[in-house]
Amino acid sequence: MHEGQVRDLAILISQGPDGQSLVSHLATITLASFQPSTVALYVLEELPHRREMLLIGHEGLTAQEVANYSRIDTGLDVPVTRALHHSLPWCISLADFPREFPMLATRPSFGPELDQVLIPVALGGVTVAALAFTIPQAMKWDPDAWHNALALQALLVLYLRTAGHVGRSTTTRTRSLAPARSLTDRQKRILALAAQGKSTSSIAARLGFSESTVKQDIRRAVSALGVTNRQQAIRRAQELSFIASS
Repeated sequence: MHEGQVRDLAILISQGPDGQSLVSHLATITLASFQPSTVALYVLEELPHRREMLLIGHEGLTAQEVANYSRIDTGLDVPVTRALHHSLPWCISLADFPREFPMLATRPSFGPELDQVLIPVALGGVTVAALAFTIPQAMKWDPDAWHNALALQALLVLYLRTAGHVGRSTTTRTRSLAPARSLTDRQKRILALAAQGKSTSSIAARLGFSESTVKQDIRRAVSALGVTNRQQAIRRAQELSFIASS
């Protein structure tokens, strides 16, 4: 991705495209040098009693994939929901999908050498959207790649604002649904120990779980509470009397 492609994207966004037109441009022009096989843009949507990632544009997805993943509950652990807990671009090899996302099916034609790149889009420290694209080689995060990814993040924020996908304040967004979603007893125990300053490894040893289980439960608690990180989850759980205040 070079400066001219970023400039062309900025011009397109100024013209107010819909989500599908934007993603088509991303796939064929902005990200063309990466030869993406799939590109998808999701935005966070808050509904009564739950939050979902809504697909607003895609390229390369099959009809079945669109049907399966047009709306994804944020309580599910998949790449685009995990992006809600990130502020910087990141990627994951498809070779790691069976271990990281055992419930997520990938295409048989997708080889393990592919990478899925996630570009979180945040407003006021709260991630509200994610761009996901699959490329046929490992992503190289050199200084130019970081600069371009951050420029892409900034332009996607501009698009979401001008297209009306993001309208409520971040305070409303992070708190509006939290009281409606409770925590499991195990999540409460884990957050209570985390509030005492215990590390993930010590919590796992104390409760007799694996570290990956503890991390997954923390991620799910973060999502259920409508916050973005572990410390915010502890504070929110204390506010809601799910765990004792320290």
